[in-house]
Amino acid sequence: MDTSEKTMHFVAAADENYLPHACTVFRSAYETNKHHPLFFHLMTTDAQIPPHPKLQEFFREIRSETCHAEVILVEKDDPFLSAQPQGGVTPYQAAYLRFLASDRIPAADRILYLDCDTLVLEDLEELFTMPLGEKTLAVVAELFAGAFIFALGFGLRYFNSGVMLINARKWREEHLTVKAAKFIQEKFSKLSHGKKHYGDQDILNMLFSGQVVYLHPRYNLVNPVLLRRCFFRGKLFDDAAAEPAIVHFAGSAKPWNRWDYHPLTEKYLFYRRQTPWPEIPQQKGTLARVLKYWGRRLKYHCPWLIYPAADLLRRLLGYPSRVVHAELIEHLMEETR
Repeated sequence: MDTSEKTMHFVAAADENYLPHACTVFRSAYETNKHHPLFFHLMTTDAQIPPHPKLQEFFREIRSETCHAEVILVEKDDPFLSAQPQGGVTPYQAAYLRFLASDRIPAADRILYLDCDTLVLEDLEELFTMPLGEKTLAVVAELFAGAFIFALGFGLRYFNSGVMLINARKWREEHLTVKAAKFIQEKFSKLSHGKKHYGDQDILNMLFSGQVVYLHPRYNLVNPVLLRRCFFRGKLFDDAAAEPAIVHFAGSAKPWNRWDYHPLTEKYLFYRRQTPWPEIPQQKGTLARVLKYWGRRLKYHCPWLIYPAADLLRRLLGYPSRVVHAELIEHLMEETR
């Protein structure tokens, strides 16, 4: 096993249903970074995952002297997972496995956690070697944070937890998993009771406020920056959309759904075809799905036709504008470096 400090450690969490997507993420990271030492860690509570024949086939294909892969099976009654708050928009145990990654991978100084709806599109050496100082995480601001209940007090400081560079050594030294469990039990469960919340993402934001470095949006290029371009103004967003390092299909437009339009769907399919799950089940083209698909295409190709009117309507109704100016994100990036 390679324990070199230069090894890039990638972590994803999945059950059997999301296994093809997790392997697609790993495949994209492998193809774009295979000239570096790599270690892929798949975390799961699903006992069917470790012996899964297709997963083992995939691991055999990518393993080499410089590339390792493993499954980390976490018991469903793990004490930390038992502290998971009730309700929430994403009430899945797999979402909370990212809190356990640093403890379960003791050889890693840094870990890049990736949601299963992401793709790595370029060499990430610059990301893995960036200075973190005493900060716990490197993250990208959640650009539509105003829609979240717990984000209201954070503004653009609220970050998206789907892509996180974790200071794993600091996490272990400061016993942050224990602190997170205590925070959930003593504070978050009470605050979130009966409210719409985003579980792990809200917890991470509350727990590590002031302990993060903000990254360029190209390291977590979410759907709105591509599909709602009129809301994002400035060179920072233009650069992110033109040359994403990590694309995140956050939201309803998933590239494995035939009738969800996304301009980077072919990128996903390219890497998906290099896994043991090359075929994607076809969806029936219902009228609703077809209209949704063409509506998204129209909004992507003709944003000037849709979004100015939508933003004007929001302001007339008393809601804040959703336009995000690049200068605000640039300030966060500079302030936290």
